[in-house]
Amino acid sequence: MAQKMIAGGAWVQIQIMLNGVLRSIGLASGCGYDEDWNIQQAQVLGHLGPISLDSQGYSCSISISLFIPEKKLTLYADGGEITIEDILPYRDEVQEDGKGREFDQIMFVNKATQKVINSFTGAVIASNGQQCSPNAYITANMRLLAIKRDRAPAAA
Repeated sequence: MAQKMIAGGAWVQIQIMLNGVLRSIGLASGCGYDEDWNIQQAQVLGHLGPISLDSQGYSCSISISLFIPEKKLTLYADGGEITIEDILPYRDEVQEDGKGREFDQIMFVNKATQKVINSFTGAVIASNGQQCSPNAYITANMRLLAIKRDRAPAAA
């Protein structure tokens, strides 16, 4: 059987915690996060410009794009144990309790060194989709909101 190779600069394995166990969901074609500290300017009459910049809130948004394997196998070539398709919620499931799929932890792991690049606690799937392009692998996209970004543990 012929194997296809994905060659590129970033080899990031996405891991999620399911039932207390970290499981790999495959190589990311792209991943990242944005934190918003909700900075407010403290203004004082008679003073030009703010006298202080203070955080009034926090939000953390995670974006992940993953390759979807062509075939469902026990062992995936990208090192994934399950795929993104196995964790995405359906509308009927979300409608039951009003929440998307929740994960205690999500980690971005450098596949070459096994070093954790980023770690997040309390993430919920906020949106998802799929992208098909000519001469390219099919990718699934997922945006999550997390309670916080953690200090990365030493090894995954």
